[in-house]
Amino acid sequence: MDKNVYYSRGTYEQYDEYMELINIVFSGKNDGYFENLLPKLYKPELEPAKNAVIAFEDGKMVAGIGTFPCEIKICGKTIKGMGIGNVAVHPDHRSKGYMKDLMNFAIDDMVANGYDISALGGQRQRYGYFTYDIAGTKYDFYVTRTNIRHVYGNNFDDIANIKIDPLDRNDNESLDKIAEILASKPYYHVRDRERLFDIMSTWGAHPHTIKRDGELIGYFVINGSINEINLANDADFTDVIRAIINRNGECSFKIAPFQTEYVKVLEFLAEGVNLQSDNMYTITCFRRVIDAFLTLKATYANLMDGKMTVLVHGRGGDENFTITVCNNNVTVEATDAQPDIELTHKEAVNIFFANVSTARNRAPAIISQWFPVPIWLYNSDDV
Repeated sequence: MDKNVYYSRGTYEQYDEYMELINIVFSGKNDGYFENLLPKLYKPELEPAKNAVIAFEDGKMVAGIGTFPCEIKICGKTIKGMGIGNVAVHPDHRSKGYMKDLMNFAIDDMVANGYDISALGGQRQRYGYFTYDIAGTKYDFYVTRTNIRHVYGNNFDDIANIKIDPLDRNDNESLDKIAEILASKPYYHVRDRERLFDIMSTWGAHPHTIKRDGELIGYFVINGSINEINLANDADFTDVIRAIINRNGECSFKIAPFQTEYVKVLEFLAEGVNLQSDNMYTITCFRRVIDAFLTLKATYANLMDGKMTVLVHGRGGDENFTITVCNNNVTVEATDAQPDIELTHKEAVNIFFANVSTARNRAPAIISQWFPVPIWLYNSDDV
């Protein structure tokens, strides 16, 4: 007899069943794996089953995909994002097409509800079938005490008033200040203040405060390397780097291209730097994503004046838009004009957002000068 299969979002009452499914798939047992690893998403009151698309077979959950909405503020523009996580099919119910159906369900839902960008982690080709690909840029700088000694000397007396400590989840004064620092930046992934400590503790990371004379001047998040750092005044970065290395001896720093004041210090200080892809992304509205992130790039790079009309046959539908740059001001507008360049979805992700793109090198010169743009996701905001 054929199984009765249907797909839908879960409910609050299905929390235990949903957590059991995804924990078993990823850890082999129902041991609180996701609850401990990602408290920002999987506490009962956050209703993770409602943030999932689930396959039911004869009324039983057999597969599920977490879909977690977010909002990103970039130079005054708002981008709607969707993180995809815990792609899970029960071991007894694989090879039935559930993952494929659920991934397409999730992407169709994003398109229908006006989302712009989606990120996930996983095997590249596996998710390439659903238009995701590696994209974005991060710099991984490695700094040692020897680097500090040769550039700044061994005397740390002038930064003795900088104190670095683990952030206490009950330190509301520091959390409020961290929220202010985040909101002041040109790129700001909107975070719920009530969940801020849990968000920064994602994947077992450890948030720290940076204080000078008792006043909080910044914070960082460390998980092996420092994968997020922000200061109220970027001019303090040199002193902060010295204080961190004096404390830790050596450290890697993952920095976004648009954190230019930090890059200016590290490019001449670090022992080495690796250029890495940031994440796997798909774009459901190329026009809005390019508009926001090219505007962000214009805050730290001189862009050539010019105009280019692009037609993208994207997963979210065909998009025809004109990109215009004049005196480093960016506009990206929908148009009916004849395109100068026509791209598939995969070609567009590669040319506009990837670190390595032979196609971009062969495109009109203005394309290779404007792109790639710095799409970005802090590890704290990953799902």
